[in-house]
Order: sequence, then structure tokens, then C-alpha cells
Amino acid sequence: MKLIFALLSILFLGNPMFASPIKPDEDVIFYPTSAHHELSKGWIVPIHAHVFEKEENSKKRKLFIDALRKSLKIQRDTEEEKIFKSRLHWFLVDNERWKGIEITIEGKAYKVGKTSANGHLKSLLEIPNLTKGLKVITYKQKVPTKDKRNFIGKTFLIPEEGISLISDVDDTIKYSDVRNKKKLLENTFIKPFRAIEGMANLYNTLASKGVAIHYLSASPYQLYVPLSEFFEQSDFPEGEYLLKNFRIKDTDFFNLFSSPQKYKFEKTSELLKKYPKRKFILIGDSGEKDPEAYAEIVRKYPDRIIKILIRRAYPEDKEERFKKVFEDINPKLYKIFDSAEEIVKEELYP
Repeated sequence: MKLIFALLSILFLGNPMFASPIKPDEDVIFYPTSAHHELSKGWIVPIHAHVFEKEENSKKRKLFIDALRKSLKIQRDTEEEKIFKSRLHWFLVDNERWKGIEITIEGKAYKVGKTSANGHLKSLLEIPNLTKGLKVITYKQKVPTKDKRNFIGKTFLIPEEGISLISDVDDTIKYSDVRNKKKLLENTFIKPFRAIEGMANLYNTLASKGVAIHYLSASPYQLYVPLSEFFEQSDFPEGEYLLKNFRIKDTDFFNLFSSPQKYKFEKTSELLKKYPKRKFILIGDSGEKDPEAYAEIVRKYPDRIIKILIRRAYPEDKEERFKKVFEDINPKLYKIFDSAEEIVKEELYP
């Protein structure tokens, strides 16, 4: 009986032992990553790909959009509806499993692996030799000969020593209003994204000094495309994106930004372990639990943190909260700011 089920699975679902090529109606996204160097192995390059089909005419997609539109009270044939459809689209694609990810880096082909059930692939490549002086590598997905599309990926080569900036997104560099669920959903799915004044200039100054950028957010990967377009339009520097995995079927759609403290602590810790000789700047906001997460980090890695910068996202966040959170931490290691103009940039790259 088990053999019959196995054969049926292969017949109807495909064979996971063999990767299939990218079809003309399928697309590939590569999320920007950061590589690190190991003396015995060379560059360790993370590849994160997503293969999907857009399913523009799906009945289930239309029903879900209509239901959410009514819930958010979005009027038809408005600019808000246009933005809403564009952003929600990324949550309703058809993920493609067992798709082969094959890329070329500096003329050498690599068979990276196959996508999983959620259409994503995460893998590490060991590349002993890369052209000296490179700061970033780009690569392209292999597609059938007649397919003229280009699916390009990018990985930043981050030196063993130096400074990295780990930045939150919502209410740190983009207005979101995370404490108001209705406003958060409107700012995420209906309204044009708006940048926090002065933050792009601050980040560009740091990037010009060689500071590596890691955008760490509780936002899901489905928002990567609109976020990356917004960052480019707002002149934020390029960097790695570390977002959350999210499936509508697994959880309540309205809780897609939940549990940021544990997530941010874990991801920040992973970066500090990945780059053991680098120093870090941590930038977040007071909207949820960035102060608490970053305070945990500085207690665990006291010699690795140059500065914690917390944007006061709400006027009601008084000094008493921050004094309690950072009570056992050197006051010189953290700063609460209301405007980017208050930040002394020279203190961030000693």
C-alpha cells in the first residue's frame, strides 16, 4: 500500500528526486543576501530564491481579495484599490516546488538545489576563489534557451572586520504605526509607503564609510518587492534583506507582523555569530519591542555593539521606559531620538 501511495505521489505531484526547469509562466526572485569568508573554505555565499506562478485569474485569489477589500473598506476603482491589489498579489502567488535553481557566478555554473513546498530555496555555496576586491556578486538563473528573461540575484561580500548596521524597517525608516492594527494594515496594503525623514541620508553616510547594511524586519518576504522598490525610490542604500516566512494557511492574516522581539533577537544573534570580528550598530524604534530585543543583544555581546539607536515612534514613550530597559547598560551605548538630525554620525564609525 505504501508503495502505491509513493507511486501516486510521483505521478501526480512530481518526483522530488529530480529538479524541473523554470517554465515560461513561472518567475524567480532572488533575495539579497550577505556572504562571509572562512579561511579554509573561501566565501560562503547564501542563495535564497523563490519560484512562483502569478495565478492572475484564480477564483480563490479573487474571493480572498474581495473579502479583504470589504474588511478594510476599500472603495473600487480608486488609487487605494490599485495599491492594495498590487501588494496583496504577492501573498496569492502559486508557489512552485522542486524547481531547479542553477546559477552562474564569474563564469562558473552551480547547481544550487531544488525549491521546497513553499517555493523557496535556501542554500549555501562554498566558493574558494573570487576576483579580489569584489564587494558584491551577481548571478543569473538558468532558463531554457528560448526563454529570454533574466532572473538576477545579488550577494554582498562582507569582510571579516568592519562595521555592520542592522536596521528595523517599520516605524524606523518607514511610517507604519505598528500599535494601531487598522493603521498598520492601511499603511502596509493601501497607502503609499512614506520614508522617515533623514534616515536615508544617515544610512547613505554610513554606507559611504564602508558600513554594511542588513535590513531586518518582521515583515514577510511577500512584501520584498514593494519594499525594495520603495527603498530605491527613497534613496536608501542597498543591503541584505532578512524578512519573515509567512503562509496565509498557517496563521491569521491579520497577525502577519506578530512576535517581532524573539524573531529579531534570534536573527541579530545569527548575524553576530556569522561575523564574529565585526562591530554592529543596531537601529530600531519604540513602537514594539526593539529596545528590549537590542538590550538583550548588548547584554549577551557587550563588546560587539557600537551603538543602539531607538527612534521614539510615539510621544507617549517616556524616558522611564527606556531607563528601565537599559538600566544596566552604559548610557553611552544607546540613544533615544525623535529626529535623525539628533544623531551624531561621527559616533557611529570610531
